Amino acid sequence: MSENSAAEIYPWLKSSWHNLLRQHEQDSMPHALLLTGPQGIGKAHFGFQLALFLLCSHPAGDRACGSCKSCCLMRSGTHPDLLRLSPEDEGKAIKVDQVRSINHFVGQTAQLGGYKIILLHPAEALNISAANALLKSLEEPNGRCLFVLLTDQPSRLPATIRSRCHQIALPLPSKEDALIWLRQHGSDPDSMPLLLNLANGAPLLALSYQESDYLSQRDTLIKGFMALQKGQASPLEIAQQWQSLDLLAILNWMNQYVIDLIKLCLVKDDQFLKNSDAKLFLSAMAEQVYANKLYLYRDRLVEAKRGLLSGNNPNKILLLEDLLIRWSRCISH
Repeated sequence: MSENSAAEIYPWLKSSWHNLLRQHEQDSMPHALLLTGPQGIGKAHFGFQLALFLLCSHPAGDRACGSCKSCCLMRSGTHPDLLRLSPEDEGKAIKVDQVRSINHFVGQTAQLGGYKIILLHPAEALNISAANALLKSLEEPNGRCLFVLLTDQPSRLPATIRSRCHQIALPLPSKEDALIWLRQHGSDPDSMPLLLNLANGAPLLALSYQESDYLSQRDTLIKGFMALQKGQASPLEIAQQWQSLDLLAILNWMNQYVIDLIKLCLVKDDQFLKNSDAKLFLSAMAEQVYANKLYLYRDRLVEAKRGLLSGNNPNKILLLEDLLIRWSRCISH
């Protein structure tokens, strides 16, 4: 089904969905929503389905009808009363010129006579100038105009923007409910518990891991660490082997790896490891490192990730080599 079509709300989000529809029925819908929650739970789907429902001429119960003129325009991506703002280039910032287009959009009468909706995703991609321009629009709500901002990093948004939005924290499902859903939609049920663990409980992220070569990439990283530990390859050689992998994925996995090692150093219990299939390797590694060094190393990983997410464009080989050199120092007493 096209992502622009009417579709079921994910089961773990239905309570949040019905709460919003209740506000709509009571004519108490805020003029700006900030939908937050972890990556991979369906925020973008939720936001689009809300826009689809509110713009639909003949909603059927708690869903858009899928067949009226408005729904057809939404399906084709040409609805005149919906403005979608995202970075022009993936991973880059939402620029001030994009946000300024909102002023023209909200100043026009709704062509189909209902809401005018602005979907902005991911909201944390707003640069400073764009955030300031958006703030002006949020301060002066215009009629039946609804802003829907989506983010999994609300702390990166200015407090002034957060304070002008009605925040809705979309939840993760329970592990049991997530696994039931994944086994209905995935192709390899046996891998789902591990993938869900690696995805921090987010079902859609776990599903994307299954549909990609995430586990094989992770194996490449583990082999690189093992080679470094045994002195079989230098940091530069391993960095070159990792060059084709996604940098953000590398940083996320390394962070999980370090957190698992910290757990083993502190409590000597492998029950709560994210990388549960690698517990023998991790347990052996935990005998060679100190928790205080791991905390310092994790700080460097967080710093590198923050820089990457803020739009920096680091030299990938140099960054990976630096991280691997630091790791070599961690495991040498």
